[in-house]
Amino acid sequence: MQPSQCLPKSSPSVSTISVGSDFEAATAQEGLSEDSSKSPCPPTRWARLNAKVSSWKFGVGACSVSALVVFLINICVAFWLVSLPEGRAGRRTVFKGDCDTAKKLNTGLHLIINALSTILLGSSSYCMQILSAPTRSELDKVHAEGDWLDVGVMSFRNVWRCSWKRKGLLMALALSSLPLHLFSDRVCCDLEEMPNAQSNAPSCGYTNAFVALRLRMQSLNGSLERLEPSKCVDEYIQEYQTRGNLLLVRKEESNSNITAQIGTPHYSSSLPPCWALVDPDFILDRPCIRNSKAGSQHDYISNWTPFGEKIDFCLSERHPTPCMLHGSIELLTTVTILNLVKAISMFLMVFYIKANPLLTIGDAIVSFMNRPSLETRMICLVSRTELELSKIHSKRVHKVPIEFRAKRCFGVHEVGLKKWVTTLILYFMAMLVVAILLDICIIDAVGFDGSHTITNFGLGEPTSKTVLSLKHSRETTGLALSAFITNAPQLLSSCLYFLYNSIFTAVATALEWQSYAQHRKGLRVSSKCQGDQRTTYFLGIPYKLAVPLIALSAVLNWALSQSLFLVDIDRRRLNLYKGEWDSVDASFGLGYSPLGLAITLVLLGIMLIILLIGVLQRSEKLMPTAAGSSFVIAAACHPPHDQSGDEASTKKVQWGVTWHTKGGVGHCSFSSLPVSSPEEGGFYF
Repeated sequence: MQPSQCLPKSSPSVSTISVGSDFEAATAQEGLSEDSSKSPCPPTRWARLNAKVSSWKFGVGACSVSALVVFLINICVAFWLVSLPEGRAGRRTVFKGDCDTAKKLNTGLHLIINALSTILLGSSSYCMQILSAPTRSELDKVHAEGDWLDVGVMSFRNVWRCSWKRKGLLMALALSSLPLHLFSDRVCCDLEEMPNAQSNAPSCGYTNAFVALRLRMQSLNGSLERLEPSKCVDEYIQEYQTRGNLLLVRKEESNSNITAQIGTPHYSSSLPPCWALVDPDFILDRPCIRNSKAGSQHDYISNWTPFGEKIDFCLSERHPTPCMLHGSIELLTTVTILNLVKAISMFLMVFYIKANPLLTIGDAIVSFMNRPSLETRMICLVSRTELELSKIHSKRVHKVPIEFRAKRCFGVHEVGLKKWVTTLILYFMAMLVVAILLDICIIDAVGFDGSHTITNFGLGEPTSKTVLSLKHSRETTGLALSAFITNAPQLLSSCLYFLYNSIFTAVATALEWQSYAQHRKGLRVSSKCQGDQRTTYFLGIPYKLAVPLIALSAVLNWALSQSLFLVDIDRRRLNLYKGEWDSVDASFGLGYSPLGLAITLVLLGIMLIILLIGVLQRSEKLMPTAAGSSFVIAAACHPPHDQSGDEASTKKVQWGVTWHTKGGVGHCSFSSLPVSSPEEGGFYF
């Protein structure tokens, strides 16, 4: 069949009608089924494997397997925790021993937990984008109504239009994602034990001969730890500590003469707070802060004379098991249930979702080139901005020639003002809150002589200056309240991740869209590739960008878990008759780390800078701004009828001017044949 003359040599109005008839002819001509077209890809083993791997169901299957593996890990850990002895608030003791070891183990466990949670979060984001992707039948329906859906980006606009089955699975994944980080980071927490019930006050044995005798025997058999005066002061001005009773050794006497001053009426058996700083230049209150006018720490230590005696060194009693690491079976059960919900939802997607969603703009271009949309004829230069304006005024887009204006635009135009403003507000709010908390921490958490920095407090390490006690903080209620407060920032972090991901997806999709006007290349599709089509291993963000972003998000979640954390305080007193430390009081508290807050603030700043760089990049606008709009994509896919059909979309394509009328009005479309760039100031339809 010979192609008919595209445009008669009459008036422009007749040309427009002729163009319309050509479009109708092209629409009527498309009858080739996908099965009848021969795939240019050779039927090799690699091609068959590539066809299976390129399917969206393979990606969802991989996500479901990863969720199942994490679920099995949680189940194994849960059975292991159940086998351990039960403690307070239904928790199990995972580790009992040295505090340094407990802190390292705690940090390692939090890194593993955040890694597993990030895998689930990334898998959920991938599956949610697939569930929200529209099908061709849904696009035809909304185009007939003068509306559009988003392609290549996750959008709530699409959610309301998708089937109830997909909508239910999407809600299950979304609702299980938000509390996942809220509970997962609190499955394990650090337990700090204090050997004495009177705050930080060690016994000196002044009124109790048993304590004095016990300390003397310990000093003789070498079970006490020797501390230099500076170390002794630093250790015993801490309200929350793991040390017990103390012996002070005079500088003039030998090591066998231990100063206990037994029976001295001036001192009690428990020393007051900040006893080591008994000096007019020091503030005797909590926290123990040295006056800045008192000179250097070295000068004070060299003249340190508690109780009127110059001290050579100290002998300190160290509790044998000062720290424990606990696991909460209740919180782990909650995390496991959320994990199971995700795994089941992903498996249901593989076996029960039969729709063929258009996941990438390449998928949409292939679909509309094979079967052009009648509702989008003769408006090849329509942009999303014009669609939104027509939507506001309740009008359809007029099918008249549009003047082409090439200009450089920012990536923010592709994102959308509403989404961009929402993301900026959340980021600035998060940074402001963290900055205020960090400022409070720096003011309150001052070291011995005012020279300590935030690095002295470590990550996730409780001190008397960085722990807030809660009312009714005992047993399960206190645990749940503390866990909720300390992990509330994780909810904000999850929201920021989804917004962050959607913005970069929109920017990456826009760059890909504009690239089709610059170079001829094969379309990136998510289904079986044919001819010059390219298989996609990502939906919106290339892996070289997606992997660093998700890694940065994981580090942010870890920093948040080390900035605000749960503290389990167990005050104990020595039982002289049993020779054991008995628990006299226990409670939960909120701990915060100045160093963790500083790292969190830096990470938020880095993420914001990366975000600004991404959306403020200027690119040459050679095509109408689509911003994922299916209507704009469809309007750009009306090739001449002799180029339509399945074969054209399998070749390398480019967007540009396909033909002109005699009056100078042209038409732009994706085409597998050579095209020219639209001229500045020219009119096209």
